Amino acid sequence: MVKLRETLEKLDEKSVENSGKYFMYTLLYLEQKEERSILKSAYKNIIISKENYQRLDTKDLEELIELKIDVPRIDSIEDVIDSLEYQFVLEINSIGEYIEYVINYPNSRFVSDAVSRRNTLEFSLTSNQNTWQAYKIYMDSFPLAEEYSKAKTLYEKLIFADLTQDRTISSYESFISEYPDTPYRDSIEKILLKKYTVDNSPEGYIKFISNFPKSKYSETAANFLYHVMRRDISKLKGLEIDKLLVDSLEKISSVDKISLIGIYEEPITNFINGEGEKILSNSSYEFDLDYFCSFTFEDFIVAKRSNQKVILGRDFTEIYSNNFSYVEDMGVGLIKVFSEGAVCSS
Repeated sequence: MVKLRETLEKLDEKSVENSGKYFMYTLLYLEQKEERSILKSAYKNIIISKENYQRLDTKDLEELIELKIDVPRIDSIEDVIDSLEYQFVLEINSIGEYIEYVINYPNSRFVSDAVSRRNTLEFSLTSNQNTWQAYKIYMDSFPLAEEYSKAKTLYEKLIFADLTQDRTISSYESFISEYPDTPYRDSIEKILLKKYTVDNSPEGYIKFISNFPKSKYSETAANFLYHVMRRDISKLKGLEIDKLLVDSLEKISSVDKISLIGIYEEPITNFINGEGEKILSNSSYEFDLDYFCSFTFEDFIVAKRSNQKVILGRDFTEIYSNNFSYVEDMGVGLIKVFSEGAVCSS
């Protein structure tokens, strides 16, 4: 180390400014690597050494190679300094330290880890605030953060709760209009369908279908509208509804208006009208005996499948399946199902 100091003194006296001099100064400073300020000086000198190395003439380059000073060795010393400095950063573990490290040591192998730790600390501060505004700022500032998806989930939850806290139709409508991609869209549409149709009037169903034609609940609304309109599909034809659904309801409409009675012709059960014409046929279900004794106008049919009771529409789609004791037609597409210890509407 004494020889190193003597060499550097001679180089300073001659005002020599080359890669080798800065490399040796780096080694000198590393002897006091526990002092962070001196470690920073070591880093500054190794960077200058690296930059100057590219500008050496042939003679100087040969001299440095003889001293075993080359690019790989310079890079190796730089990595050592990066690692030592990062240990100081980890001990302090603050947002400011990580930011400064990334700025001052852009080529360090620890940059990605520093960014990740910075993001985690930022997220912790954001979580302490726990407001949708804070999470929005975090997402805008750190779109690549590991915590981004968690921040987005909390943001979506909090902004929905905040902007619809009065639970009015207008607040739900405004929210879904301003944030159409919200993950709560289906829930909001379901809420609005219930609020629009609280009086079970045709206007409520029409409003929902008109406002949300692509909703997963638009078909449900259309089916209810069909029954509320006493099986009149004229109102549906002017709405933005899937043509297949309209065609299906149109076919069902003609059947719904007919009084039917069951006739069993093994293995098929046929339902015929007053003129004896076959209207419906099915071999998948076992039907209640009542359907073979008298004509029915009801919108639904009670049957059994694999010893389980089911409620079918007149197109044999399953409406409800469970063990129940009694079903009551409430009209306008609603039925009341009585089961042991419970009553539910469908």
